[in-house]
Amino acid sequence: FAIFVEAPSSVDEVTLLEAAVDSGVSFDPGSSFRASRAPRPLAVRLCFSLTDSKLFDEGVRRLAVAWKRARGASRSRK
Repeated sequence: FAIFVEAPSSVDEVTLLEAAVDSGVSFDPGSSFRASRAPRPLAVRLCFSLTDSKLFDEGVRRLAVAWKRARGASRSRK
């Protein structure tokens, strides 16, 4: 199973993916599922069919850490 999440953001999906992997989680970049391959709006595909539901909270916590890290990286580039 998977959920596709979009967010209006200036965060780059590659930066977010790198931060997520560094935090011990991963996702599929939304641009991979668009015919145009457009990176905006920011979107991620979160797969969870093989994950124990007891790990969901920790996965969300790690993704939140990655989000904060990626937002900080995006702001420092401006």
